Amino acid sequence: MGYSEVERDEPLSPLGRLFLSTEMHQIVHCIMGCENPIDVAAVTSEIANSVMIQLPRFSSLLVRDSHDREHWRKTQVNVPRHVIVVEDPVSDAADEEAVNDYVADLAVSVPLSSDKPLWEIVLRAFWVKDKRTAVSGGAGVELWPRKLATAKFWLDDMKVVKKTVAHATINDVLIGVISSGLSRYLDLRSPRASQDGVQITGLAMVNLRKQSGLQVASWLNYRIFCNTTFTISNVMGPKEEITIAGNPVKYLRLNNTTLPHAITMHMLSYAGRVDMQILVAKDILPDPQVLAKCFEDALHQMKEAANKE
Repeated sequence: MGYSEVERDEPLSPLGRLFLSTEMHQIVHCIMGCENPIDVAAVTSEIANSVMIQLPRFSSLLVRDSHDREHWRKTQVNVPRHVIVVEDPVSDAADEEAVNDYVADLAVSVPLSSDKPLWEIVLRAFWVKDKRTAVSGGAGVELWPRKLATAKFWLDDMKVVKKTVAHATINDVLIGVISSGLSRYLDLRSPRASQDGVQITGLAMVNLRKQSGLQVASWLNYRIFCNTTFTISNVMGPKEEITIAGNPVKYLRLNNTTLPHAITMHMLSYAGRVDMQILVAKDILPDPQVLAKCFEDALHQMKEAANKE
């Protein structure tokens, strides 16, 4: 003779009943930080095939009988209902602080839904949102009109600076030039920025291996661009002068179409010279030639300091 669902139900322990009461309702939060971006489909599949969802508390509903007594009742687990993707990953705080702020908010959140087993996995990406400055872009800025200026360097000057720091690269020198140059420019546009210790974030263009979830990646990339400040790339060009149909090429430069950033910078070396194209939203940075001069002055100062060592 078979048993009814009610007969198979497992009553809650006194401690379990206490922690699920209205006055003492408790949810345990476990926080796990991952080194790489999360593949939602892969995580969901891993959970669906895991031993975890076979455990009684992860595969049982909380039900009440006719006398209002709580019981655990086995059920079929619909894993996608338990995997929650938070689609607002931007924070004004540093990474660890942002996570703690989010978990603190969960600590006073509403109880879990009782129409499914009482557990959830929340997947959320965190990155730092730059504070607004005189050079900040944002959503829609990719449609604004542009101005273009060129910062000009000598590759030998960059090599002089590079030699003063063990294991440094030209890319390291470039980042130093960008950091110093932007600080100079912000001092001109908004002198309090340096005093307030404003930090801004730049993105470097790199090649990515083919990944699943292209639409999600595209949305995340756009959000990242909207909440950081500038883009930078560096390409090594020909070391010797080249010609086209016998006509010597005087310079080579790179540029790209617009992004939500108000500043995008692309550096290309050619025959000992280095030109950096600075594309700006002209309603935000009306004077990109001043910014270019700030970068040139920054390298000049770095070279002078290197020569003194």
